[in-house]
Amino acid sequence: PVVSSKERNTDFVPLFPTSDPTLSEILDKICLAVYINGIRVTEFFKDHDKLRSGVITENQFICGLALACGKEAQLQRPEIQKVVEFYRLQDGRVQYREFCHVVENAFNIAQLEKKPTESLQRPRRGTLHRGLKVLNDHDEDKVYKILDTTADKVKKERIMVYQYFKDFDRSHAYTRVVTPTQFARILHFLGIKFNNEEMRLIQAKFQDPATGDVNYPAFVQAVDREFVGHTVENVNTSKQDEANVTTKTSEVKWVESSPVLFEELMARIRHIVLVNRLRVIEYFQDYDALKSGSISISQFRRGLALMGLSKIGHHDLNDNQFAQLVEHYQDPQKDDQILWTKFHDDVESVFTQAGLEQTPAATVPQQELFHVPKPGTIDWSRASKDHMELYKAAMDHIRNRIENRRILCKPVFRDFDRHKSGHITRTQFHQCFKMLEIPVNEQEMSALEALYCNDLGINYLKFLADLQPSEPVPFMYVTRMEELRQVNVKKRLPEQGPLADFESVLTKIKTKVCKERIRIYEFMKDYDKLRSGRMAKNLFRRALNLARLDLLESEIAILEDKYQSGQEVDSINYLNFCQMIETIFTKDHLEKLPLEDVEQFKPSKEWKINQLTDAEDDQVRKCMLRIAEKVYKHRMQLFPLFEDYDRVHNGAVSRSQFRRVLMELDLAGLASDLEFGLLWKKFRTQVGGRTDVNYIVFCKSIYELAGFEQNKP
Repeated sequence: PVVSSKERNTDFVPLFPTSDPTLSEILDKICLAVYINGIRVTEFFKDHDKLRSGVITENQFICGLALACGKEAQLQRPEIQKVVEFYRLQDGRVQYREFCHVVENAFNIAQLEKKPTESLQRPRRGTLHRGLKVLNDHDEDKVYKILDTTADKVKKERIMVYQYFKDFDRSHAYTRVVTPTQFARILHFLGIKFNNEEMRLIQAKFQDPATGDVNYPAFVQAVDREFVGHTVENVNTSKQDEANVTTKTSEVKWVESSPVLFEELMARIRHIVLVNRLRVIEYFQDYDALKSGSISISQFRRGLALMGLSKIGHHDLNDNQFAQLVEHYQDPQKDDQILWTKFHDDVESVFTQAGLEQTPAATVPQQELFHVPKPGTIDWSRASKDHMELYKAAMDHIRNRIENRRILCKPVFRDFDRHKSGHITRTQFHQCFKMLEIPVNEQEMSALEALYCNDLGINYLKFLADLQPSEPVPFMYVTRMEELRQVNVKKRLPEQGPLADFESVLTKIKTKVCKERIRIYEFMKDYDKLRSGRMAKNLFRRALNLARLDLLESEIAILEDKYQSGQEVDSINYLNFCQMIETIFTKDHLEKLPLEDVEQFKPSKEWKINQLTDAEDDQVRKCMLRIAEKVYKHRMQLFPLFEDYDRVHNGAVSRSQFRRVLMELDLAGLASDLEFGLLWKKFRTQVGGRTDVNYIVFCKSIYELAGFEQNKP
């Protein structure tokens, strides 16, 4: 049966249709306007109340109310006067504070946190929607006839009306209104033609009184019988006792869900927590402000939903499953409370056990034991022998096809998995085989689906892993770390020219300290916080290294044996060592010995330290005499050629440069290779980390043997 627009659309029920509204209707209209537009009514009155007494004059109240919601609530002067008369005092002033309290808390209760048992009043269904104007009876009949004719045209020609209006909506949030010009343009585009009088009546009916825009969802609902924008509750608003809408008790429908064992449910929850590495305590502790270990049932359900146990999460927890959890973890003292700490301990057992430090010998189960298959997975161990043979034959057939044609399967399956869940539907699974051109009959496909299908779909990742198994990647961490350790290990090189006695080591240190003016005590005192005069051996070595004394391991060992502490085996009396080194500058307590003669330490020259055997010394002297004889005969100057190679003027040249100078002076033929090596051994000196030849001492020695005066060749 065809239903007219007047009978079908509840949009035509005005919010306040009476011509002479009562005070309750006026207040309801103001409350709705304040609630919909979020108006803070007090802000429009408090500026008139300088003393904050809560009362203002009548004119101030009328101006404030008109500015606050006069346009939004479509208030007229008689309606405002009724409100003024209700809140007027005997002296003529108006109680604006009580009025603001009524309209701002119409659907709320002040200080609700202190009144948790209070029930709130909710707006009627449809009252928050834009109301329609009430025209006179003659115009209303014309509008109904126009709408019925338009509705027949829309149904006959199957015109999609709402989508075209929504394209002209000016906001991303859909204001659900268009301008009158846009309204006329859209109707012309849709082929719905009205004359000027009809257009005026339609716009007058569906026009928003506050903004002047046209309410297009209400118009579309009136002309399109398949579109429902909203519905309005059919109530009689003229009765004051129906201001508070009573909620209708609807019968709760019980949805049957498959029964499940409590242990299986807990195993599923532990699996979700383990795989996603969830911390259960973070989802419940905020609800337990008093740390009592119990929360309400609704808070427990909310925490489970935040964990992912909901329809949009990891697991759809139905009512039967939740009832089992409530029954098991219900607080015995409070029926409406849940012991969430007990639930937390049971679930967190997948990671560790509570109180494990008190039982060190306890065995913690491996985490792999808590993994469970996806819901809906078939237990393949109970499959029949024929079914298994059919599955093996199907896998061999597919595997041979892939190997012969060198097909790469994973990209095709992965393209259907938009959410990267590892599952696709059965239809997509069949389609993948068709795209790969792999023929699979219905029996083979059923065998594959029986093994890889679950509630989420087909687990194609497991199918591909069984179809083309790859060798597991070996655990190379330990081997790799051992290789890196072998590469980074420092091999000790053999020591070159170590000193074997204590006196030689001490002289080496004194020479270094005297030349570079090093205060060894400054490098060692920071390691002795208690100023005990002792320090550990490793710290002693570190301090010597920081002082840059260039000591070898064997030489440091000699010092450690000499200055080892008698109180602690691993300690060194560094203070005695520092005092011994400081004697090269002065003596301690010299103020008590004013007549003491202090001999300053003079480091010996390095070339004199080089010791040769008697035979080697005689052979070097004979070689130098031959060179001195030629130098005396030809009156040669040795220094200029050596100085050409000594760019930094440190008095030393390298071994090759020393030999090259002798060759340029035609002196190399007077010394054999053995004698040249002995010359280098006698006049060698350490320059930095390199062993060079002290050519100054060599030249002076040749001049002395040649009989030249000093600095006069």
